[in-house]
Amino acid sequence: MDQNFDRERFYIGGEWLAPGRGKWLEIEDPATEEIFARAPLGRREDARRALAAARHAFDDGPWRRMTPAGRSQALKRFAIEVALQRQSLTELLIRESGCTRLMAEHLQVGPPIEHLSWYADRAARDPDERLPSHKGPPPSESVVTREPVGVVSAIVPWNFPLYIATHKIGAALAMGNTVVLKPASWTPLSAFVFADAAERAGLPPGVLNVVTGAGPEVGEELASNTLADMVSFTGSTESGKRVMQLASANVKKVSLELGGKSAGVVLADAPLDNAVAHLMWSWLVHQGQACGATTRFVLHERIHDEFIDRLVDAVKGLTIGDPKEWTTLVGPLIRASHRERVERYVALGKEEGATLVIGGGRPQHLSKGHYIEPAIFADVRPDMRIAQEEIFGPVVCITRVRDEEEALRVANDSIYGLAGAVWAGTRERAVAFARGMRTGTVSCNGGGLNPWAPFGGYKQSGIGRELGLIGLDEFTEVKHLNLGVERPATSSPEGPTGVSA
Repeated sequence: MDQNFDRERFYIGGEWLAPGRGKWLEIEDPATEEIFARAPLGRREDARRALAAARHAFDDGPWRRMTPAGRSQALKRFAIEVALQRQSLTELLIRESGCTRLMAEHLQVGPPIEHLSWYADRAARDPDERLPSHKGPPPSESVVTREPVGVVSAIVPWNFPLYIATHKIGAALAMGNTVVLKPASWTPLSAFVFADAAERAGLPPGVLNVVTGAGPEVGEELASNTLADMVSFTGSTESGKRVMQLASANVKKVSLELGGKSAGVVLADAPLDNAVAHLMWSWLVHQGQACGATTRFVLHERIHDEFIDRLVDAVKGLTIGDPKEWTTLVGPLIRASHRERVERYVALGKEEGATLVIGGGRPQHLSKGHYIEPAIFADVRPDMRIAQEEIFGPVVCITRVRDEEEALRVANDSIYGLAGAVWAGTRERAVAFARGMRTGTVSCNGGGLNPWAPFGGYKQSGIGRELGLIGLDEFTEVKHLNLGVERPATSSPEGPTGVSA
């Protein structure tokens, strides 16, 4: 066990406190199946302590009363402290989540550090907006202001623990809220880097609190407790429904970023070289363990066969193995139980009548680790379970269509609507098609995820948005100040000289 990664205390109210239970989460390296660290296994009373600290910090502390400029400066110090841990964070996330080094550097760690600085800068913006005067009657002037929601419970999944936590923490703190952060039980360690940074940057006690533990206990307490004003959750749709149910008891604000089954559409005139390369990586991002991964390919019949041939050739060239190596392009899945779940879907796809073109087995050259070969299914009908349900692994489903009308119908045939992509002969044609897709983000001829733009979903992919200015505003309440128009004071009976008339 690597003692350097161990965490034994929660960060609550600016102090490092021992868990009430005294039990531990054992953290496994998905590539080696070795336990390399541990973190506290919290229970409801630990969540309550954290919420109480956040509540006190919000109600009685200085954070929400700071000027926007003052809060911005504090968050800049916080962002610098996180940035100083970049190299150790990279090594930690490779071991904790099984992501490849390439992904750790360019997605899991690098962008979140940049995003924190962006949130720190935006914290300085003026929250007030003056509206045109209203002539009445009675006449009035209006100011619309944005105020912090209050105490935010931030619940983060295991696939992108640092990336997603950054968006919740950065936006919530920038707008003057206080936060209780709960990472996933499988990947809790990177969350403590935020606690370290908060302490070193001198954030007021209770502004940021970190507790770890299981969702059914700690997570449900954070979602249901009346001390929290908002719960920001990222995870599966089923878990999101439970969070929404718990939050409804006291009508707290909810932001949900949930599952996806995103479609990548390739039209008849699309440039295949670019389309194949882009869609392969948008499918295999973090071994398909991403809510926005493009896991359904909808191909026009004119290019269908050639696209599959090129995709198969590209997949055959991928290196599967040790995620610490720069040459590795596909790493392990997060846990043995999750790999077994993906394998059941591979078996189901064959039972349903889809054609397994390549992959779906365990790599013969790897005796340790939760690896599975990327699987390509062709001849997939839109009503098959593998086409409708979120597999959350390196499995892509390919459906052949006759025309653009059918392509749009298949792309929208899902309970989800988080992301998607379309490739066409021109960007204008791609954009025209994308406007018909019922999904929150669409890549048109290769556009990537822009961290300054809002991200979130339609339908059962969630409620609300993260990232961008809209993501900041999610953590605010809107208040209208309706100002009476001041009228000049009337002259006194004595006149301006004070001498009686």
